[in-house]
Amino acid sequence: MRKLLYISSFFLAILTIPGLQGAPTEPELFLTKYIKDGQLDKARELSSDHMKQFHLKSSTSDKLQSFSGYLTVDEAVNSNIFFWFFPALENPATAPVVMWMSENTGFSCLKGVFLETGPFYLDENLELKDRNHSWVQTHSMLYIDAPVGVGFSFTDKEEGYARNTQEESAEVYEALIQFFTLFSDYAKNDFYLAGELAAADHAPRIVSVIHDNNEKVPKVKINLKGMMFGSPVFNMPVQLHFGKYFYNMGLIDVEQRDMIIAEEEKVLALIKEKKFKEAHDILIKIVFYPNNMYQQFSGLESSLNILANKPPKEIGRFTKFMDSNEVHNYLHVGLHKFSLINWKVHDQFNNEIMTFDGSSLESIMDKGYKVLIFSGQFDPISVPPGVRNAIEALKWKGAEDFKKAPRTIWKVKDDVAGYARSFGDLTYVLVRNSGRYVMMDNPEWGYELAKHFTSGKSFDIKSVKKERNAGTSNRWTHPKPQHPTRVVRETSKPGTPGNILAAFEQQKQGFDQEELNKLLVGFVRLIAC
Repeated sequence: MRKLLYISSFFLAILTIPGLQGAPTEPELFLTKYIKDGQLDKARELSSDHMKQFHLKSSTSDKLQSFSGYLTVDEAVNSNIFFWFFPALENPATAPVVMWMSENTGFSCLKGVFLETGPFYLDENLELKDRNHSWVQTHSMLYIDAPVGVGFSFTDKEEGYARNTQEESAEVYEALIQFFTLFSDYAKNDFYLAGELAAADHAPRIVSVIHDNNEKVPKVKINLKGMMFGSPVFNMPVQLHFGKYFYNMGLIDVEQRDMIIAEEEKVLALIKEKKFKEAHDILIKIVFYPNNMYQQFSGLESSLNILANKPPKEIGRFTKFMDSNEVHNYLHVGLHKFSLINWKVHDQFNNEIMTFDGSSLESIMDKGYKVLIFSGQFDPISVPPGVRNAIEALKWKGAEDFKKAPRTIWKVKDDVAGYARSFGDLTYVLVRNSGRYVMMDNPEWGYELAKHFTSGKSFDIKSVKKERNAGTSNRWTHPKPQHPTRVVRETSKPGTPGNILAAFEQQKQGFDQEELNKLLVGFVRLIAC
């Protein structure tokens, strides 16, 4: 296990006070002018975050580095996208590059750095600690605050704000082209988009823009391989499954279930009438906004995990951290205040979630890109039955085969982490004991999930069987039986030697002679009983 990270006492003294203390001493760093002039080495040097000057200490301190700054995506209105890039700790020259997206429009993706996939987290004293299962270990992680106005990203004029996902996708694509021009040695690496919730609709739109431009003669061809997203919302009409799920989990009674279902039916009717604002206003009262029906009926304050009463304290820590002088200097953002949620930007897209119908995902399903969808077993927003409905409603060439594909048990270190179903380029994993944020609830499982997917290992049950027969281990299959007698008892009726012997003939395939002898002894003992 890696040692804990910490920052010098001087750094921490400043971070203990909320908000900016005076003014940052370093101006913001605009990199586009250097990129256009071909001064790439200078731009990279300027964007380096120089962790050592803050006395960052851990077993990874010599290797861990990051780069940050602004990429101008619209000079006319001075629209600038902020990025923070962490090269992989292992094999950065070939490791996949993963762009982590925000969970909803208007929300900063930088929450992911400290709470989910980044190299560190913040404790109650606002001290940086080393994350044990960071995606940065085997992936180069790119965090882009988009659209403009989110996080540290900003614009000088009102018309600079994106009004829909098409405009947001154009901003992201322009930022990516500049990024891969600046860091051209990473352009050949596999590239993935990743995120949560509404990213399940936004990511496919960005994929489409990248795909269309790659088909032309782009300045930089992005080596796009696929996308992965958790707790997805990409087809709201078929994901409305709150009432039944809460009731089946024992959180509400019959009358409360029927009240929620009645509200769901109102939402569906309004969507059909294309009254998206009215539908959205009802939806947020069910589960999304504070004091919603779920919280009132269940008595739980958190809408992140049905096993949790209150939201985790970690969520509020990093905003205070991000608005310190030292961090502003460290990330080259100057006087621009950090905005965890920009409600002006959010309101531009507010009703768009009601239009999600799966079409954005369908549009890229047959274009050869891998897709991993995962959800938490105890997520009260992207409830598992709703996610399953949305996946099975997708129209693509492998749809029917996917529905027929067997579900496999996924294990991490002999612990059941979840259940996977796969066919072709689509994989769905239900992660056990997790809520809305899988990487927060089970960071090791979340990391293993991403690593398995991006490493190219097949989730197809046929490929899994081939690997097993070849003598290779695969965490996504049922493990080889270690207790033959127990297997027999599960597959046979007690006291019926015929069934037992038949089971023995079936089970002996794949065992060596010593194992067969042990198995036979087990059968004899069972028959004797």
